[in-house]
Amino acid sequence: MRTFIAVEISKAIRAEIQAIRERLKKIQANVKWVEQDNTHLTIKFIGDVGPDQVPAICSAIEKAAGAARQFDIEIRGVGTFSRRRPSVLWVGVEDPSEELARLHVELENALHKLGIEKENRKFSPHITMGRVRGGKNIRELLEGLDAQRTAHLGTSRVESLILFESKLTPQGPIYSRLAEVLLSGTHNAEHAEYQERSVDQNERGDRDGQENSR
Repeated sequence: MRTFIAVEISKAIRAEIQAIRERLKKIQANVKWVEQDNTHLTIKFIGDVGPDQVPAICSAIEKAAGAARQFDIEIRGVGTFSRRRPSVLWVGVEDPSEELARLHVELENALHKLGIEKENRKFSPHITMGRVRGGKNIRELLEGLDAQRTAHLGTSRVESLILFESKLTPQGPIYSRLAEVLLSGTHNAEHAEYQERSVDQNERGDRDGQENSR
């Protein structure tokens, strides 16, 4: 099971991101775009685990979520990590409360005790819009990103952490929710749910670019 932990983005902001995505698509650059319904903010890419490891992972998520209250993040601006060789096209995430960064640290520490390696890179929260697959119309694409560089897309409420499974298919990854844990401010296992659900084949997209197509 290929897994990652993410935060869902509000429908209104997903629609705003989709509007930017549609404008950029008109440039006809060689980009694999993330579907609107698959837009999310990855907190931690875990990778391959066995089904028997999922309960312990859920417990680790509960521990991190139990120490955090719900908070807001600002979704602002678009860009890429490298203008010389653009790969990931992202939407920026601002974390005024710094709760997101604390959650990441808590998850890293709790999962490390289960033998899951910590990230080597500094945590840089962002929402992936797409991944560049070739050099076609790159200059025009960068100009399109620059036009949206300071766009303010709104505020999204972070209420829970979600454990996803990502199944790779020729059509793209298919995401399934394995568990959702509410941010409760106190450790409360009753908030955890562990239930698989089927996901329509049309729900697909790339995983977060810094985590190799989350």
